[in-house]
Amino acid sequence: MEELHNYLGLAPNTPGRTLLKNGKDHYLSLGGDLLNGYVDEVVEEGDIFIVRVKVARQDSIYAEFRTKYLIAASGIINNLLFLDDTQDMYEYAAYKLHVCFICDIYEMVNKKVGVFGRNQPSLEVAFSLGWFSPHITLFTEDMFDVSSQFRQRIEDCGYQLVEDSIDKFLGENHHMNGV
Repeated sequence: MEELHNYLGLAPNTPGRTLLKNGKDHYLSLGGDLLNGYVDEVVEEGDIFIVRVKVARQDSIYAEFRTKYLIAASGIINNLLFLDDTQDMYEYAAYKLHVCFICDIYEMVNKKVGVFGRNQPSLEVAFSLGWFSPHITLFTEDMFDVSSQFRQRIEDCGYQLVEDSIDKFLGENHHMNGV
């Protein structure tokens, strides 16, 4: 995310990379070790785990760590859209394409908002979002069928439903103005 708002203890407009850097620096100041890599494999061997880590994308090397305990801190998985041209999507990610309702709701007050879903339950957020903006369009990308009851709820709220697949986002300089 390019800017943080409503994040306890941080000034408005703090860049996301600053938050990450501060967290990393704090962790290292406490004596923590840091290895940028990808966990390739975890194997249980008796009462220990062997963790195989891939370091570097090209000319990778592998390191193995042995431990009695594992913590799976996977974070939040952001499910982005299925577009042929993903670079188009990343042009707007963290600027006007948001994935966290809680983090980014301030950006949507009385704005035109599109909600993209992978299934009908993922579109439910539109009804909470309606507290902040009445200008909501729901997109299914032709990935699933919308029930008649759900269609009625959308219509009752005055929202728009678009079921076609999306070709690309429209806009420039990170400012999205359509799909």
